[in-house]
Amino acid sequence: MSGAAVVGAVTAAVTAGASIYSSRQQSKATKKAADQQAKSSAQQLNQQQQEFNKAHQNEVDVASILGAADNGDSSSTMLTGARGVGRDQLTLGGIPSLLGG
Repeated sequence: MSGAAVVGAVTAAVTAGASIYSSRQQSKATKKAADQQAKSSAQQLNQQQQEFNKAHQNEVDVASILGAADNGDSSSTMLTGARGVGRDQLTLGGIPSLLGG
């Protein structure tokens, strides 16, 4: 092989190696940028959700609940009624307690 052919082969090998190295570096940089963008997007979504939740906090309308209970429109049980429980409602078949007393 002549000296020019060897130099040409070495140059081609070095060029191919440099091209492969450059391609790998570019691929790593692209993956890193995509990962950073995904992380940033997730943080932005989380921030937007927190702001939405802060702006739309649920508040209990106590006045309407008590008004419905006073009008008898509530779906409460006798233990949770707004007016309490009468003693006659607590008897079990005419027996005032489970102990018979």
